[in-house]
Amino acid sequence: QQFLRSRGSHLTPQVFDPFDLHKQVVIWLPHIPETSKNHCKDVVRAMPPTARSGRRLAQPSHLDFALNILATWLLCSQVMSGLRVAHVKVIFRLLSHFNTNIAQPLAYVEWLTLFLSCAPDSPNGLISLTRSTRMHRPHAEIIALEWIVCSCHLIPHFNRVKEPHWTSENITELYQMFWVNHYIDFHFYAMFVLRRRDCT
Repeated sequence: QQFLRSRGSHLTPQVFDPFDLHKQVVIWLPHIPETSKNHCKDVVRAMPPTARSGRRLAQPSHLDFALNILATWLLCSQVMSGLRVAHVKVIFRLLSHFNTNIAQPLAYVEWLTLFLSCAPDSPNGLISLTRSTRMHRPHAEIIALEWIVCSCHLIPHFNRVKEPHWTSENITELYQMFWVNHYIDFHFYAMFVLRRRDCT
């Protein structure tokens, strides 16, 4: 509702309003010398859980983390200073009757903290981020899908004790601190470590 108000619409979404949802967005990254053209396809998923149907087993949700460009990116001397990681929850389109003149897809995301420094804060060479909050709630926002520049792989920053209710399906929802894994992708490594701007 706050997003609609900021776009000049005075309508309030109702529980019976249908929305066009998308399971994923495919991003074609530019070719860089560090990798082949076969590794330029990137996918960010926002797939809800599905119930069991006949022989098909129930499937957990797949909600990826993604790197998003901020409005100040071109003005930043540090490449990562204008970028921010978010947990992508839903990819959707607004209905035309909301009168917002927004035709492009949108994404509902929950932000993580900003990159305060690009220097690793641990011996493993990784930077840690935590979930961002406002008023003790997740710092959430609706953004244009074009703000998403690539997927981002995060590793939970585990302590010595593992909680019994943690599973591979719910750990990204329950945990608060993560390592940014820039070793898993050539484009992300070139941007994060080599400070290249031509990777997105």
